[in-house]
Amino acid sequence: MTLDTLIQAIDSDLETGKLVKPETWIDRSFLLSRFLEEEQIKEAQLEVALAKVIEGLSVSGEGKVNMTQAENRAKKEPEWLKWKSQLAKVRKMENYISAAKRHASRMY
Repeated sequence: MTLDTLIQAIDSDLETGKLVKPETWIDRSFLLSRFLEEEQIKEAQLEVALAKVIEGLSVSGEGKVNMTQAENRAKKEPEWLKWKSQLAKVRKMENYISAAKRHASRMY
């Protein structure tokens, strides 16, 4: 099972209001945990790439700008969207793992 299919399955269950067994939540939590570190590393790499873009914008040929201006300009760059998308994916995974822990507690 890939990460995307796992997330789609969880999203589908939540959107339809399907009652999911605690055992299923536990299994999904383990799978999500396996993928989480890799996704966090991707997030960090994208953040570094974005920092380089921001730094480049702060010393661009248009004269020196402050960091707030550079960050605002960076929000128009594709790196910003990639980083924000990856950040959202990691947060979703973390939230699903937390939800799995809560649902698994119904077993005991």
